[in-house]
Amino acid sequence: MEVDTLKLIKMALVHDVAEAVAGDITPHDGVTREEKSRKEERGLEELLGSVKNNEQYIALWKEYEEGNTLESKIARNIDKLEMALQAIEYQNTYPDKNLSEFIDGARKHMEIPEVLAIFEILRKGKNPF
Repeated sequence: MEVDTLKLIKMALVHDVAEAVAGDITPHDGVTREEKSRKEERGLEELLGSVKNNEQYIALWKEYEEGNTLESKIARNIDKLEMALQAIEYQNTYPDKNLSEFIDGARKHMEIPEVLAIFEILRKGKNPF
């Protein structure tokens, strides 16, 4: 499996930039996938409007959204891992809250073996770092 790590890092960052502008919209927000995508793309174009060669970053964001390349699949898996990690941390901090929906939901979208291995370690409460 040959991964372009620089492309992967840029893709993950541009995805987070788009979310920073549009907000981290979840399925519970009642926003369609199409509207979420439009908001993120508009925000990204606005934010990167004056950046030289901004087309490459918008193309990376679109590639992430499509999720068809190895780098986009890894980036999407890592994004879900981060969501699960955040839910696990909140669950540990607030044991009376049930965040299994977020943890299990994130797990359903992970397919990269290395990401799954980290997820399982974190879910069991072990620190892999």
